[in-house]
Amino acid sequence: MGPLKNPANFAQTIDIVPLFGGDGGARGAAVRGLGRALQEDGVFVAPRLPEGAQLERRATSLLAFFDLSEADKLRLATRRVRADSRRNYRGYVSTMKQGWAYNEFFDIGPERALPPPAIEAAQIFAETNIWPARPPFPRWRAEMLAYHGAMETAGAAILAAAGEFLGLSESALAPLFAAGGSTLRLLNYPRKPGGAVITEEMPHPDGARLVTGRHVDACALSLLWQRQAGLQAQTPDGRWLDIACRPGAISVHLGSVMEFLTNGRWRATPHRVLNNGMARGAIGYFHEPNLDAELAPLIAPPPEQSRQTARLSYGAHLLQRFGRYGGLEHLRAKDPPP
Repeated sequence: MGPLKNPANFAQTIDIVPLFGGDGGARGAAVRGLGRALQEDGVFVAPRLPEGAQLERRATSLLAFFDLSEADKLRLATRRVRADSRRNYRGYVSTMKQGWAYNEFFDIGPERALPPPAIEAAQIFAETNIWPARPPFPRWRAEMLAYHGAMETAGAAILAAAGEFLGLSESALAPLFAAGGSTLRLLNYPRKPGGAVITEEMPHPDGARLVTGRHVDACALSLLWQRQAGLQAQTPDGRWLDIACRPGAISVHLGSVMEFLTNGRWRATPHRVLNNGMARGAIGYFHEPNLDAELAPLIAPPPEQSRQTARLSYGAHLLQRFGRYGGLEHLRAKDPPP
């Protein structure tokens, strides 16, 4: 193995503000910086976004969702929590039990209607949003949608820059995401009781005390904000990098969609959350392609790897992923062959 390109224990910091306007030289430097960081480590930290301090204020306020009563949250629950729920995808989920995560979360997508996918079973991923009858504060819903919109803009800019670094034209990449239903997820990690056991979803545990096990996300890019530290990302050479907790900062991680589109050149970034003995809040945004987008390679494979031949849509990929979760086992029977 050659020398480590980033031997530090923290993820690299890349200023991405030039992607949203400014001189070409600054934009080119941002494209090269984020491209190299994603290629070497699979992750980087963006210390600021155009919205600046407003992002931190908005993110912190949105977590007031978890102050709602248990009854109010359960009215929004999916089938993973309530067997009698008619919702499969958007809404409230609690995983506070033995498993690979100890948290609760609430998901929304864009308010705009999504085109129905060709695979009927994948229609659940175009599910409309559900909202609390009594929100935490009057403008909470508007703030949620504003945060989703800001992350959607950031995700598109980062994806375009990553494509530019890889030599992909905008016409090759952008149409795959034109009607995407990207997800915004509020996350709450209460203090984990000593009896709750967190298992690794993926192999090679190292004995770390966790509240979320090692996993990768089924999207193109994950844009993650954290109120308290604890998030770690694993590099392709196996090192765990801490994600610095900074006001107004997000970390950017590769999802499995990029693994398909780059023919394995860029692997999805494993990440996990350490148990620091305290409660923790976070927000994840997952930049997703159209449900019917074909996850076919857009670039040649690395020299040591043969070209992928399996083809599937993003909707089929989600059916494979979500059919593994408790309460959604019925999706496995509807999973079409790749």
